[in-house]
Amino acid sequence: MPKPLVDSGRLIRVAEFVAPWPAFVVCASNAALGRGAELATALRGALALAAELAVSRDAPAEIAKRYKLEADDAREWLRATRWASRPGVGVEHVAPAVAQLAALALIGADVSPAALLAPLD
Repeated sequence: MPKPLVDSGRLIRVAEFVAPWPAFVVCASNAALGRGAELATALRGALALAAELAVSRDAPAEIAKRYKLEADDAREWLRATRWASRPGVGVEHVAPAVAQLAALALIGADVSPAALLAPLD
């Protein structure tokens, strides 16, 4: 998170871009996808920890300390964060990211959002 660097004057904030994709994404190779049950178990564990963080009274202080943020900034980040409750995303969540990446010429315009998703068993 660059906010502490902006607050200290080391970086200058030019603009804000709210990305149309999640801040935390798990990507897996085809080999890892072959171990879908194990991957799903790991994801469920991460989601359980995220759920605990989302309701923890200590979370703002822990986040502020770890990332050198002001407590108010950590609280604001937590208020603005939407938490996943299950593994996986739908094509409707991937499509805006694919469109933005294609518009920036970071991927080809022919990339199909649905082709990027793999079911978890």
